[in-house]
Amino acid sequence: GAAWKDIYQSPGYLRCGSLHHLCMYDPALWGLAQCDPNNAAWWKDSFAQYAVADGMAAASSSVNTVDFVISVGDNFYLRGVMDEFDLNWRYMFEEVYHHESLQVPWLNVLGNHDYGGHECDGCLFEGGTGGCSDAQISYDDEKSWEFPAPKRKRWVLPKRYYKKSFKYQDFSIDVFAIDSNWVNSHSLCHGQSKITSEKVCNAAQCETFYQK
Repeated sequence: GAAWKDIYQSPGYLRCGSLHHLCMYDPALWGLAQCDPNNAAWWKDSFAQYAVADGMAAASSSVNTVDFVISVGDNFYLRGVMDEFDLNWRYMFEEVYHHESLQVPWLNVLGNHDYGGHECDGCLFEGGTGGCSDAQISYDDEKSWEFPAPKRKRWVLPKRYYKKSFKYQDFSIDVFAIDSNWVNSHSLCHGQSKITSEKVCNAAQCETFYQK
């Protein structure tokens, strides 16, 4: 049979399962079905994001049209993306939500894991070893886009805070995107690096950023 650690560490393996990262660090969980690659529960958990995408596509096909998707943060678990060319754009977004009905604007906000999780944002703060939140803003290359104009790239995240309006014949919708990560600044600024196992982030610089 396959060993979970061999599959987890193999090149190109998608680390998207909700329990797989815990399986690697906590031997007490190794007996769980979700931590056994020879059990169907492992594979169900491993492809959970694909199942969600299929469900979204099925739901969208049951209505006339879908104009936009709202994503509420933690876009890339566990530690965000490193830059706008990170392979996780492909493995955890573009190729997961590939369905024709989902090729519409995606309105995003940043979650704590998009700021690097417990590792501290690697672009914003000295000593940070986590992902780069600025990369997710840079990935939106049409920051002035407004509905109903077509959008070349569906990712919408022009700023950390923004507003987009959707006007229809009989009503309109205003979507306000708010970055509320300041409430989690203690964890974001004082966590340990998974690379060095040390608290290397400039905590004062980090706290100041979230207090703005």
